Amino acid sequence: LTEAALDTVRRCWDALALPAPERAEALALLERLCDPWGHTPLDAVAVPATVAIDGSPFEPSVAWHGDRTELRCSVETLGAAPAAAAGQAAGWALTRRLGTEFGVSVGRCLALEDLFTVAEPRGLFTIWHGVAWRPGADPLFKVYLDPQAGGPQRAGPVLDEAMRRLGAEAGWRALLEHVGGLGGAGRIPVGLALDLDDAASARIKVYLGHAGVDAAAIDRYASAARSHVPGAFAEVLRAVAGAEGPDWPKQPVTVYELTEGAAAPATATLYVPVLPAAGNDAAARDRMSAFVRSVGADPAPYAAFLAAVADRPLEETGLHNFVSYRPAPPGGRPRFAAYLAPGLFG
Repeated sequence: LTEAALDTVRRCWDALALPAPERAEALALLERLCDPWGHTPLDAVAVPATVAIDGSPFEPSVAWHGDRTELRCSVETLGAAPAAAAGQAAGWALTRRLGTEFGVSVGRCLALEDLFTVAEPRGLFTIWHGVAWRPGADPLFKVYLDPQAGGPQRAGPVLDEAMRRLGAEAGWRALLEHVGGLGGAGRIPVGLALDLDDAASARIKVYLGHAGVDAAAIDRYASAARSHVPGAFAEVLRAVAGAEGPDWPKQPVTVYELTEGAAAPATATLYVPVLPAAGNDAAARDRMSAFVRSVGADPAPYAAFLAAVADRPLEETGLHNFVSYRPAPPGGRPRFAAYLAPGLFG
Protein backbone atom coordinates (compact mmCIF):
# COMPACT_ATOMS: atom_id res chain seq x y z
CA LEU A 1 0.00 0.00 0.00
CA THR A 2 2.83 2.42 0.78
CA GLU A 3 4.44 1.80 -2.59
CA ALA A 4 1.12 2.54 -4.30
CA ALA A 5 0.64 5.75 -2.31
CA LEU A 6 4.17 6.97 -3.02
CA ASP A 7 3.89 6.17 -6.72
CA THR A 8 0.59 8.05 -7.00
CA VAL A 9 1.86 11.16 -5.21
CA ARG A 10 5.15 11.09 -7.14
CA ARG A 11 3.31 11.04 -10.49
CA CYS A 12 0.97 13.82 -9.41
CA TRP A 13 3.84 15.93 -8.07
CA ASP A 14 5.65 15.77 -11.38
CA ALA A 15 2.52 16.32 -13.47
CA LEU A 16 1.70 19.47 -11.51
CA ALA A 17 5.29 20.75 -11.90
CA LEU A 18 5.63 21.29 -8.15
CA PRO A 19 9.11 22.21 -6.86
CA ALA A 20 11.37 19.22 -7.48
CA PRO A 21 13.61 19.80 -4.42
CA GLU A 22 10.59 19.44 -2.11
CA ARG A 23 9.38 16.12 -3.55
CA ALA A 24 11.71 13.79 -1.64
CA GLU A 25 10.74 15.32 1.70
CA ALA A 26 7.05 15.06 0.84
CA LEU A 27 7.37 11.39 -0.09
CA ALA A 28 9.32 10.63 3.07
CA LEU A 29 6.57 12.27 5.13
CA LEU A 30 3.86 10.26 3.36
CA GLU A 31 5.78 7.03 3.95
CA ARG A 32 5.80 7.76 7.68
CA LEU A 33 2.06 8.46 7.65
CA CYS A 34 1.45 5.04 6.07
CA ASP A 35 3.40 3.16 8.75
CA PRO A 36 2.71 0.38 9.74
CA TRP A 37 -0.39 -0.46 7.74
CA GLY A 38 1.30 0.50 4.48
CA HIS A 39 3.36 -2.70 4.55
CA THR A 40 0.19 -4.65 3.70
CA PRO A 41 0.27 -6.22 0.19
CA LEU A 42 -2.58 -5.07 -2.05
CA ASP A 43 -3.99 -8.57 -2.30
CA ALA A 44 -4.05 -8.94 1.49
CA VAL A 45 -6.32 -5.99 2.30
CA ALA A 46 -9.16 -7.62 4.25
CA VAL A 47 -11.75 -4.82 4.42
CA PRO A 48 -12.14 -1.86 2.04
CA ALA A 49 -11.25 1.53 3.45
CA THR A 50 -13.72 4.42 3.25
CA VAL A 51 -11.51 7.45 2.52
CA ALA A 52 -11.51 6.73 -1.24
CA ILE A 53 -14.46 5.53 -3.29
CA ASP A 54 -12.59 2.46 -4.58
CA GLY A 55 -11.76 1.18 -1.08
CA SER A 56 -8.16 2.42 -1.09
CA PRO A 57 -6.82 3.74 2.24
CA PHE A 58 -5.56 6.98 0.68
CA GLU A 59 -7.10 9.63 -1.59
CA PRO A 60 -5.06 12.17 -3.57
CA SER A 61 -6.50 15.59 -4.30
CA VAL A 62 -5.42 18.85 -5.89
CA ALA A 63 -6.54 22.39 -5.07
CA TRP A 64 -5.83 25.44 -7.17
CA HIS A 65 -6.55 29.11 -6.69
CA GLY A 66 -5.26 31.44 -9.35
CA ASP A 67 -1.64 30.48 -9.95
CA ARG A 68 -1.29 28.63 -6.61
CA THR A 69 -1.53 24.85 -6.70
CA GLU A 70 -1.31 22.44 -3.79
CA LEU A 71 -1.26 18.65 -3.77
CA ARG A 72 -2.91 16.86 -0.86
CA CYS A 73 -3.38 13.29 0.30
CA SER A 74 -5.85 11.95 2.84
CA VAL A 75 -5.16 8.65 4.59
CA GLU A 76 -7.22 6.20 6.61
CA THR A 77 -5.16 4.38 9.23
CA LEU A 78 -5.96 0.68 9.03
CA GLY A 79 -6.18 -1.19 12.31
CA ALA A 80 -4.55 -4.50 13.14
CA ALA A 81 -7.98 -6.16 12.96
CA PRO A 82 -10.55 -5.72 10.17
CA ALA A 83 -13.02 -3.82 12.34
CA ALA A 84 -14.07 -0.19 12.60
CA ALA A 85 -13.10 -0.01 16.29
CA ALA A 86 -9.54 -1.13 15.49
CA GLY A 87 -9.24 1.49 12.77
CA GLN A 88 -10.60 4.10 15.16
CA ALA A 89 -7.97 3.27 17.77
CA ALA A 90 -5.20 3.28 15.15
CA GLY A 91 -6.38 6.65 13.82
CA TRP A 92 -6.25 8.32 17.22
CA ALA A 93 -2.82 6.76 17.78
CA LEU A 94 -1.65 8.44 14.57
CA THR A 95 -3.00 11.76 15.88
CA ARG A 96 -0.75 11.40 18.92
CA ARG A 97 2.20 10.43 16.72
CA LEU A 98 1.70 13.59 14.70
CA GLY A 99 2.19 15.52 17.91
CA THR A 100 5.15 13.59 19.33
CA GLU A 101 7.05 12.63 16.15
CA PHE A 102 6.08 15.32 13.65
CA GLY A 103 5.73 18.33 15.96
CA VAL A 104 2.16 18.99 14.82
CA SER A 105 -0.25 20.89 17.09
CA VAL A 106 -2.84 18.29 18.02
CA GLY A 107 -4.23 19.78 21.23
CA ARG A 108 -7.55 20.95 19.78
CA CYS A 109 -8.15 17.58 18.17
CA LEU A 110 -7.31 15.52 21.25
CA ALA A 111 -9.75 17.68 23.24
CA LEU A 112 -12.51 16.11 21.13
CA GLU A 113 -11.37 12.49 21.37
CA ASP A 114 -13.98 11.39 23.90
CA LEU A 115 -16.80 12.84 21.75
CA PHE A 116 -15.81 10.97 18.60
CA THR A 117 -14.64 7.66 20.09
CA VAL A 118 -17.38 5.03 20.39
CA ALA A 119 -17.31 1.36 21.33
CA GLU A 120 -19.01 0.21 18.13
CA PRO A 121 -18.56 2.77 15.34
CA ARG A 122 -21.38 2.69 12.81
CA GLY A 123 -20.96 5.82 10.71
CA LEU A 124 -19.35 6.20 7.30
CA PHE A 125 -15.91 6.38 8.92
CA THR A 126 -14.26 7.19 12.24
CA ILE A 127 -11.13 9.30 11.69
CA TRP A 128 -9.04 10.25 8.66
CA HIS A 129 -5.94 12.42 8.36
CA GLY A 130 -4.71 14.63 5.57
CA VAL A 131 -1.63 16.53 4.53
CA ALA A 132 -1.44 19.43 2.06
CA TRP A 133 1.85 20.30 0.39
CA ARG A 134 2.07 24.01 -0.42
CA PRO A 135 5.11 25.16 -2.42
CA GLY A 136 7.47 27.14 -0.26
CA ALA A 137 5.54 26.46 2.96
CA ASP A 138 5.41 23.80 5.66
CA PRO A 139 2.96 20.94 5.12
CA LEU A 140 -0.50 21.53 6.56
CA PHE A 141 -1.97 18.60 8.50
CA LYS A 142 -5.69 18.01 8.90
CA VAL A 143 -7.99 15.59 10.69
CA TYR A 144 -11.48 14.48 9.65
CA LEU A 145 -14.03 13.15 12.14
CA ASP A 146 -17.45 11.53 11.65
CA PRO A 147 -20.18 13.04 13.87
CA GLN A 148 -22.38 10.03 13.03
CA ALA A 149 -19.88 7.43 14.27
CA GLY A 150 -22.15 6.77 17.25
CA GLY A 151 -25.32 6.89 15.15
CA PRO A 152 -27.26 9.69 13.42
CA GLN A 153 -29.11 10.64 16.60
CA ARG A 154 -25.84 11.62 18.32
CA ALA A 155 -24.48 13.80 15.52
CA GLY A 156 -26.18 17.04 16.59
CA PRO A 157 -25.23 16.89 20.29
CA VAL A 158 -21.68 15.80 19.39
CA LEU A 159 -21.20 18.78 17.09
CA ASP A 160 -22.78 21.18 19.61
CA GLU A 161 -20.31 20.13 22.27
CA ALA A 162 -17.37 20.07 19.84
CA MET A 163 -18.09 23.65 18.79
CA ARG A 164 -18.34 24.73 22.42
CA ARG A 165 -14.92 23.23 23.18
CA LEU A 166 -13.42 24.76 20.04
CA GLY A 167 -14.72 28.25 20.83
CA ALA A 168 -16.80 28.31 17.64
CA GLU A 169 -20.23 28.15 19.23
CA ALA A 170 -21.42 31.56 18.00
CA GLY A 171 -20.70 30.83 14.34
CA TRP A 172 -22.14 27.35 14.68
CA ARG A 173 -25.39 28.68 16.16
CA ALA A 174 -25.65 31.23 13.36
CA LEU A 175 -25.25 28.47 10.77
CA LEU A 176 -27.88 26.26 12.44
CA GLU A 177 -30.35 29.13 12.60
CA HIS A 178 -29.79 29.97 8.95
CA VAL A 179 -30.29 26.43 7.60
CA GLY A 180 -33.07 25.50 10.01
CA GLY A 181 -31.22 23.01 12.19
CA LEU A 182 -29.73 19.61 11.49
CA GLY A 183 -31.26 16.33 10.43
CA GLY A 184 -33.82 17.37 7.84
CA ALA A 185 -33.53 17.15 4.08
CA GLY A 186 -30.39 18.90 2.94
CA ARG A 187 -28.97 19.30 6.44
CA ILE A 188 -27.22 16.00 7.15
CA PRO A 189 -24.00 16.33 9.19
CA VAL A 190 -21.46 14.09 7.47
CA GLY A 191 -18.10 15.40 8.74
CA LEU A 192 -16.05 17.73 10.89
CA ALA A 193 -12.51 18.72 9.87
CA LEU A 194 -9.82 20.63 11.76
CA ASP A 195 -6.56 22.14 10.67
CA LEU A 196 -4.04 20.73 13.15
CA ASP A 197 -2.99 24.08 14.50
CA ASP A 198 -3.72 25.54 17.91
CA ALA A 199 -3.97 29.12 16.63
CA ALA A 200 -7.32 30.85 17.03
CA SER A 201 -7.39 31.41 13.25
CA ALA A 202 -7.14 27.68 12.47
CA ARG A 203 -10.04 26.46 10.36
CA ILE A 204 -12.92 24.33 11.60
CA LYS A 205 -14.99 22.84 8.79
CA VAL A 206 -18.48 21.36 9.01
CA TYR A 207 -19.75 19.17 6.17
CA LEU A 208 -23.51 19.12 5.49
CA GLY A 209 -24.93 16.66 2.95
CA HIS A 210 -27.83 17.70 0.74
CA ALA A 211 -30.00 14.70 -0.03
CA GLY A 212 -33.56 15.61 -0.93
CA VAL A 213 -33.22 19.32 -1.71
CA ASP A 214 -32.74 21.17 -4.96
CA ALA A 215 -29.90 23.41 -6.14
CA ALA A 216 -31.72 26.60 -5.18
CA ALA A 217 -32.06 25.43 -1.56
CA ILE A 218 -28.39 24.46 -1.43
CA ASP A 219 -27.51 27.94 -2.65
CA ARG A 220 -29.72 29.55 0.00
CA TYR A 221 -28.10 27.51 2.76
CA ALA A 222 -24.67 28.64 1.56
CA SER A 223 -25.58 32.29 2.07
CA ALA A 224 -24.92 31.70 5.77
CA ALA A 225 -21.28 32.31 4.81
CA ARG A 226 -20.19 35.92 4.61
CA SER A 227 -18.36 35.46 1.31
CA HIS A 228 -20.96 33.44 -0.61
CA VAL A 229 -21.92 34.65 -4.08
CA PRO A 230 -25.69 34.15 -4.53
CA GLY A 231 -26.57 31.81 -7.37
CA ALA A 232 -23.05 30.41 -7.75
CA PHE A 233 -23.78 26.97 -6.30
CA ALA A 234 -26.90 26.49 -8.39
CA GLU A 235 -24.87 27.41 -11.47
CA VAL A 236 -22.09 24.89 -10.83
CA LEU A 237 -24.57 22.12 -10.03
CA ARG A 238 -26.31 22.64 -13.36
CA ALA A 239 -23.04 22.77 -15.29
CA VAL A 240 -21.00 20.03 -13.60
CA ALA A 241 -23.49 17.68 -11.92
CA GLY A 242 -25.86 18.18 -14.83
CA ALA A 243 -28.92 18.49 -12.60
CA GLU A 244 -30.75 20.73 -10.16
CA GLY A 245 -32.03 18.01 -7.81
CA PRO A 246 -33.61 17.11 -5.53
CA ASP A 247 -33.10 13.47 -6.62
CA TRP A 248 -29.31 13.45 -6.76
CA PRO A 249 -27.64 10.16 -7.76
CA LYS A 250 -25.00 11.18 -5.19
CA GLN A 251 -25.68 14.00 -2.75
CA PRO A 252 -23.79 17.29 -2.97
CA VAL A 253 -22.07 18.47 0.21
CA THR A 254 -21.41 22.01 1.45
CA VAL A 255 -18.44 22.69 3.70
CA TYR A 256 -18.76 25.69 6.03
CA GLU A 257 -15.57 27.19 7.44
CA LEU A 258 -15.66 28.50 11.00
CA THR A 259 -12.96 29.89 13.26
CA GLU A 260 -12.72 30.45 16.99
CA GLY A 261 -14.81 33.42 18.10
CA ALA A 262 -16.30 34.19 14.66
CA ALA A 263 -19.96 35.20 14.56
CA ALA A 264 -20.73 33.39 11.27
CA PRO A 265 -19.11 31.02 8.77
CA ALA A 266 -16.43 32.75 6.72
CA THR A 267 -16.79 30.66 3.56
CA ALA A 268 -18.92 27.96 2.00
CA THR A 269 -17.44 25.48 -0.49
CA LEU A 270 -19.61 23.13 -2.53
CA TYR A 271 -18.53 19.55 -3.20
CA VAL A 272 -20.10 18.56 -6.50
CA PRO A 273 -20.72 14.88 -7.35
CA VAL A 274 -19.77 14.91 -11.03
CA LEU A 275 -20.15 11.10 -11.13
CA PRO A 276 -22.22 9.02 -11.62
CA ALA A 277 -24.19 11.52 -13.69
CA ALA A 278 -21.36 12.18 -16.16
CA GLY A 279 -20.83 8.47 -16.75
CA ASN A 280 -17.02 8.33 -16.86
CA ASP A 281 -13.96 10.42 -16.09
CA ALA A 282 -13.57 11.73 -19.63
CA ALA A 283 -17.07 13.22 -19.56
CA ALA A 284 -16.50 14.50 -16.02
CA ARG A 285 -13.26 16.18 -17.12
CA ASP A 286 -14.99 17.88 -20.03
CA ARG A 287 -17.83 19.21 -17.88
CA MET A 288 -15.54 20.42 -15.13
CA SER A 289 -13.01 21.99 -17.50
CA ALA A 290 -15.71 23.88 -19.37
CA PHE A 291 -17.10 25.30 -16.12
CA VAL A 292 -13.67 26.30 -14.82
CA ARG A 293 -13.03 28.22 -18.04
CA SER A 294 -16.47 29.84 -17.86
CA VAL A 295 -15.59 31.54 -14.56
CA GLY A 296 -12.24 32.76 -15.82
CA ALA A 297 -9.96 30.12 -14.31
CA ASP A 298 -7.50 27.62 -15.77
CA PRO A 299 -8.38 23.89 -15.69
CA ALA A 300 -4.80 22.80 -16.55
CA PRO A 301 -3.86 21.70 -12.98
CA TYR A 302 -7.00 19.60 -12.77
CA ALA A 303 -6.45 17.96 -16.16
CA ALA A 304 -2.80 17.20 -15.34
CA PHE A 305 -3.76 15.72 -11.97
CA LEU A 306 -6.46 13.50 -13.47
CA ALA A 307 -4.13 12.23 -16.19
CA ALA A 308 -1.45 11.44 -13.60
CA VAL A 309 -3.76 9.40 -11.35
CA ALA A 310 -5.51 7.42 -14.10
CA ASP A 311 -3.78 4.32 -15.47
CA ARG A 312 -6.34 3.62 -18.19
CA PRO A 313 -8.22 5.68 -20.77
CA LEU A 314 -10.55 8.09 -18.98
CA GLU A 315 -13.50 6.73 -20.94
CA GLU A 316 -13.02 3.50 -18.96
CA THR A 317 -12.58 4.91 -15.46
CA GLY A 318 -14.71 6.38 -12.68
CA LEU A 319 -12.18 7.85 -10.27
CA HIS A 320 -13.92 11.12 -9.35
CA ASN A 321 -15.23 11.34 -5.83
CA PHE A 322 -16.00 15.09 -5.76
CA VAL A 323 -14.88 18.30 -7.35
CA SER A 324 -15.25 21.37 -5.17
CA TYR A 325 -15.90 25.02 -5.93
CA ARG A 326 -15.80 28.25 -3.99
CA PRO A 327 -16.83 31.24 -6.12
CA ALA A 328 -14.64 34.29 -6.40
CA PRO A 329 -15.36 37.16 -4.02
CA PRO A 330 -15.33 40.68 -5.51
CA GLY A 331 -11.87 41.27 -6.90
CA GLY A 332 -10.77 37.72 -6.08
CA ARG A 333 -10.43 34.38 -7.80
CA PRO A 334 -12.44 31.18 -7.52
CA ARG A 335 -11.02 28.16 -5.70
CA PHE A 336 -11.33 24.62 -7.02
CA ALA A 337 -10.30 21.14 -5.90
CA ALA A 338 -10.65 17.61 -7.23
CA TYR A 339 -10.69 14.39 -5.20
CA LEU A 340 -9.90 11.13 -6.98
CA ALA A 341 -9.70 7.46 -6.05
CA PRO A 342 -6.26 6.02 -6.85
CA GLY A 343 -7.86 3.06 -8.63
CA LEU A 344 -6.24 0.27 -6.62
CA PHE A 345 -9.41 -1.75 -6.18
CA GLY A 346 -11.69 -0.83 -9.05
